[in-house]
Amino acid sequence: MMETPDAINEQWNRPDNWRGRLGNYSSTRDTRLWVPKRNPRLGWTINFAHPASRWTCLGLFTVPIAFVLLIVLVQDCQVTLRPGLKPRPTKLQFRF
Repeated sequence: MMETPDAINEQWNRPDNWRGRLGNYSSTRDTRLWVPKRNPRLGWTINFAHPASRWTCLGLFTVPIAFVLLIVLVQDCQVTLRPGLKPRPTKLQFRF
C-alpha cells in the first residue's frame, strides 16, 4: 500500500505515534523504515512498526559485537600460534 506524502506527514505529526523520552516512533501506516526525529538536529530513528525494523535493530547490535569478537579472536590466535616465543615488550617513542 503506497501512502501519499501528505498521509505520511500526517502520521509523523501525530503525537500518539511517538513514545518515550528517546523519541521512539511506531506507525503501521507509515511505510518508511527510517524517519526523521521530531527535532531534526537529533538525526533519524527507526519506525518500530515497520516489518524490517527487527532485522535492522538486530543488525545494528550484532555487527559491532561481531567485529569486536573477531578482533579479539584474531589477537588470541596470533598469540597461540607462537607457543614457544615470548612477546617482546615494545617501547613507545615519540618524536617531536
